[in-house]
Amino acid sequence: MVTSLVGDAEKPGVETVPWWRTGLGEAEVERVVAAIRGERITMGAETILFEEELAEALGVAHAVATPSGSVALLLSLQAHGSGTGDEVIVPARTFVAPAHAIQMAGATPIVVDTLADTPLIDPEAVEAAITPRTKAIIPVHLNGRAAAVGVLRQLATKHDCVVIEDACQALFSRDDRGYLGTRGDVGCFSFGVAKLLTTGYGGAIVCDDAATYERLVALRNHGIPGGTAPHGHEGFGFNFKFSDIMAAIGREQLRSAPRPIERVTAIHNIYSESLRELPYLDMLPVDTEAGAIPIYAEVMSPERAALRDFLENRGIHCQGLAASLHRFPHLGATGEFPNAERFDREAFVLPCGPTQPLESVGRVIDVLRQFMA
Repeated sequence: MVTSLVGDAEKPGVETVPWWRTGLGEAEVERVVAAIRGERITMGAETILFEEELAEALGVAHAVATPSGSVALLLSLQAHGSGTGDEVIVPARTFVAPAHAIQMAGATPIVVDTLADTPLIDPEAVEAAITPRTKAIIPVHLNGRAAAVGVLRQLATKHDCVVIEDACQALFSRDDRGYLGTRGDVGCFSFGVAKLLTTGYGGAIVCDDAATYERLVALRNHGIPGGTAPHGHEGFGFNFKFSDIMAAIGREQLRSAPRPIERVTAIHNIYSESLRELPYLDMLPVDTEAGAIPIYAEVMSPERAALRDFLENRGIHCQGLAASLHRFPHLGATGEFPNAERFDREAFVLPCGPTQPLESVGRVIDVLRQFMA
C-alpha cells in the first residue's frame, strides 16, 4: 500500500496521527504499468473506459473526465452559457472552487447563507437571491450531505436557470431519490487526494442530456466536435483533457470503492458514538442511514482553539474547514451570514480517511477524554 498523508508533520518524540490517510495499492500500480506498457498515456482508451464505468456506477448516461473538480465546475458553467453579465448562486459554506469557477467563466458569484443546523445551502436564501440575471444555482453536497436539489430544481425551472451539483465531496452518497450529483442538470465530482476515491488530481462531470455531453466534450479539447477530430473547431474550448494513467488508477479505485466507503463510515460511526459523552464537542450530523457517505469526521466546539492545541501537542493533527466565501473580498459578497459564521468559528475535522487505522481513531478519542478530565 502506497499511503498518502495530509498534514503529517512529525513532532519530535511523539507518534503522530495525520488528519487524513488514503492510499493506492498494488492493483493500482499494476493498472498503471499496464497502461504505460500498452502506450496508453494521454487521453485515450483507458479514459473512455473510466468514463463508461463511472457513468454505469452512478446510473447516468454520460461522464466526462476532467483534470480536477474545479475544472468540472468551470466546464459545466461554460456548457450552459454562463458568462459576462450572468449571476450564479453559491453557498457561503464551501471551498472557494465553485466561486472561482464562476469568476473564471466571467459570471458573478452570488453568495447566500447556509441552513442553521447543517452547512448546506439555504433554499429560502437562494429564492431571495434570484434575479433576471441568475444563470445557475450551485448546491454543494458537503461531506456527503444531500442539499435540497429537488427544491432548487423547482426554483431553477421557474426562473429559467440550471442546477449544477457540486458533489466533489459526495461520490456515491445517496438520498431517497438516488446518487447525489445525478439529479441536477449536471453533477461535478473530484478525485483529489483528500476525497473518497483518488487519482491524485482529477474530476468528472456527469449528465443525461446528450447535447450537454457533446458541448462538454468539445469544451474539454479546444472546441473540437467529439473532442478528437483533427480539424473543425466549432467554438471556444481549451485543453482540459484527462490522462490514461490517471484513468487507470481511477478504474481500480472504482472497482474497490466498497472498501473506502466502509472505512470512512465506520470511522464516522465510532466518533459519533464515543463523542456523545463529551459535552464540549458535537459531531456534525451526516445521515448515513439514508445513504450519505461521511468522508470527513467533522465536529464542532465552542472550545475549538483550545481543543486543537491540546490535540496537536499530543501529535494528533486536525484540519480546519475552509473559510466561508463571504470572507473573501474579491468575491464581493454582501449581506449577513450568521449560520456560515458559526461553522467558521467552531468546526474542524478529526483524523479520518479511507486508510486511517481504527486504532488511531481510538487514540484520538482517548486524548479527547483527557481534555475533559
